[in-house]
Amino acid sequence: MKKLGLLIILLFVLAISNFAQTTLSAGDIAIVGYNFDDPDDFAFVTFVNLDAGTVIRFTDDGWLAAGGFRPNEGGIQYTAPTSIVAGTVIYFLSPIATPWSVNNTGLGSGGFSLATGGDQIIAFQGDATTPNIIYALNSDGTGWAADATSANNSALPTGLTNGFSAVSINEIDNAYYSGGPNPDLNALRLLIGDQTNWTGNDTTPFELETLLGVGLPVELTSFSATTIGKDVKLSWNTATEVNNYGFEIEKASSSTTPIWNKIGFVNGNGNSNSPKDYSFIDDKVVSGKYSYRLKQIDNDGQFEYSKVIEIDINGTKKFELTQNYPNPFNPTTNIQYAISSRQFVTLKVYDVLGNELKTLVSENKEAGNYSVNFNASNLPSGVYIYKLQAGEFTQTRKMTLLK
Repeated sequence: MKKLGLLIILLFVLAISNFAQTTLSAGDIAIVGYNFDDPDDFAFVTFVNLDAGTVIRFTDDGWLAAGGFRPNEGGIQYTAPTSIVAGTVIYFLSPIATPWSVNNTGLGSGGFSLATGGDQIIAFQGDATTPNIIYALNSDGTGWAADATSANNSALPTGLTNGFSAVSINEIDNAYYSGGPNPDLNALRLLIGDQTNWTGNDTTPFELETLLGVGLPVELTSFSATTIGKDVKLSWNTATEVNNYGFEIEKASSSTTPIWNKIGFVNGNGNSNSPKDYSFIDDKVVSGKYSYRLKQIDNDGQFEYSKVIEIDINGTKKFELTQNYPNPFNPTTNIQYAISSRQFVTLKVYDVLGNELKTLVSENKEAGNYSVNFNASNLPSGVYIYKLQAGEFTQTRKMTLLK
């Protein structure tokens, strides 16, 4: 296992505060896994954004019924190296390494060491003599003891509520929360606080970083492609997002060995526990089959690819000159046409006597659908004719300019 992990996971995406904090309240974090068997590690999730420099202390000293820690062991502390987004799971594994450090101030001198015969982990801030206790886990006997009578047991710390800001697991050496996600903050606290939602054993430490769902923070629920005229519209949705920087859109001509090219980028919503809709228009397509995928990127550079979707852009099957729109118009209108094969194309405007007034197109064109804007600001009101010629195909239509 890694000595230190700082990973954002889907499991704990929830209602997120927009403001970072340095002083926490009971239930602002929760311990979600531990191994009392060597090498003595545990994990906690923060339910609020943390400012860089936020300090959280942890001890395996028990809590006395009369108040205060039973000073027989020791403590460690975590100092947030940067701003930490809510939903982040933070891992500790001995031996201690930055951003963890030893802090026995106000505690015992025996050192932080988790015992297989039963133990506790209590998280707090401030002075150990008057601590601001924010969460506690007990794994000794069948519940919190009436008092801390040994190094292995503890009373429920003052200000905490078991099942909400504390959890008690029937004595077991290694365990992790396996109850699944929930977007509601209070509901998730209750799930974590229910020992029936934990999985454990007395023999083998768990790979907490794997079992707690290491992965990128975005839950993609759909990804599709549709044609709109001659363009392709990509649409996708997310259920939840944490630390989402955004999405690169990649495209390849469908083949057994596709070559992917970035064609665009769409910003993510950062942190969200509600569905979000996204779209992107690819306006650089001709007839053929295409594959698309999303590269979701979070703020620290981690990324993951979506599934690949394919779309078949059918080639234009006919030559056609459509009626301009709007018609009548003043002074601009749009003229659309389609050609079914590569041709030299001309599109010209005439008056009713057949005099050529303007050439709109005069070049080779690939098969496809095209649109041309015509500006008649220098012409008087009247009826005009526009003519498309593509190879042997010729078609004319009338349009009316009203000023």
